[in-house]
Amino acid sequence: HPYSDKKVAKLAQSNKQHWLQPLLEKIPAWVSRRPRFIVLVYAAIFLLFVVGATQVKVDSNFAELTREGSSIRVTYAIVDEHMMGGQNLEVMMDFNQADALKDPQVLKVIENLQRRIEMQYSQYVVKTFSLADFVKETHMVMNQGEPAQKRIPDDERLTAQLLYLFDNANPQDRRNLVNDDYSKSHLSIQLRNAGSYEYTEFFDQVRIDVDEYFKPLQHSFPNMRLNVTGSLALMMELIDHISWTQIKSFSFALLIITLIMMLTLGSLQGGLISMMPNLLPAFFTFGLLGLLGIPLDTDTLIIAPLIIGIAVDDTIHFLAHYRDAWYEHGDVEKALSSTIKEVGQAVTFTTLILGLGFSMLAFSDYLGMAKTGIFGSLAIFVALSADLLLLPALIQWLKPDLGRRKYLAKLAQQSVNDKAGA
Repeated sequence: HPYSDKKVAKLAQSNKQHWLQPLLEKIPAWVSRRPRFIVLVYAAIFLLFVVGATQVKVDSNFAELTREGSSIRVTYAIVDEHMMGGQNLEVMMDFNQADALKDPQVLKVIENLQRRIEMQYSQYVVKTFSLADFVKETHMVMNQGEPAQKRIPDDERLTAQLLYLFDNANPQDRRNLVNDDYSKSHLSIQLRNAGSYEYTEFFDQVRIDVDEYFKPLQHSFPNMRLNVTGSLALMMELIDHISWTQIKSFSFALLIITLIMMLTLGSLQGGLISMMPNLLPAFFTFGLLGLLGIPLDTDTLIIAPLIIGIAVDDTIHFLAHYRDAWYEHGDVEKALSSTIKEVGQAVTFTTLILGLGFSMLAFSDYLGMAKTGIFGSLAIFVALSADLLLLPALIQWLKPDLGRRKYLAKLAQQSVNDKAGA
């Protein structure tokens, strides 16, 4: 015999049915008995996660993206408790008029805005300081350090003299607060570290307060310009930009993939059906985060477009094989049985590899990456269940043609042409 006993044993072992096949072979019969029930169950789950997705909030806090006790968290805590806070907001003032900031009324408006911000938002604000503070400090020093004299004088000439003394004593500090012609200055607001969601209302309210307090000066300084900037403002703009970019990329990817699936399958209905198993894991991620009260951050926002790219790969393999089997047999159950037998094992193992690979990120000290690993791996397994259960159920229920009639008509025409040519 050309083969040794060991080689024969190995060949026999390799031809044995894999342990997963008996489980996969039960799916077509089980799905064919209750396709509507399966679709309705998945629809209910999908609606649940849609409701959860409406409750999710975008909130990034860089200090809390590391585990408890990490050096970054400890450092932020020390800065917030014993120093000037980990965040900063700046109100930039440009009056477009020389010596505007020598006007006591302007300085008093700045002082009143400072008091408003410090009292109204004490849970966020550590300290504020501006040119008005230096004027008050200098005025108190010039009056034997009397606390009652720590104020902005009403006399514009006296205010100008105090600023002249301040400039002579420390010109560099003066330049850090106001430009040489006293037309531009800024109000600094030092803040404790908090999440972007928590700061959204505060940030918007500060803008309203700035406009409200400076409005009486609009008549005297018609070309006045006010801007709110600083590290916090930049962070808010960055997170907002990233969030909307991710939402747009997800929507665009969904549209492009749907169109490609329609063209590939040659069927509008088939293209729409193919997207159902891919939408579910994306909404599962956002919905579960919302139901658990876990905010989205700049890291977890990438899960949805990432998962839809992975999930659609299995869907393409499944539908491409099903279409070929459907064209051949013209029987939905036979085509599904053949597809699950041929494709089911492959997509299951690729899902296991990808899902377990993603889950390794859960051990990261960077919590943004850890959440991406946990929810990404769960979404991958949800995508597998949708491909093996929901997709066959939709096919069994709706029986999409997938261009078979055109294919048969083309074959018939080709047969006629061949006979005519013969």
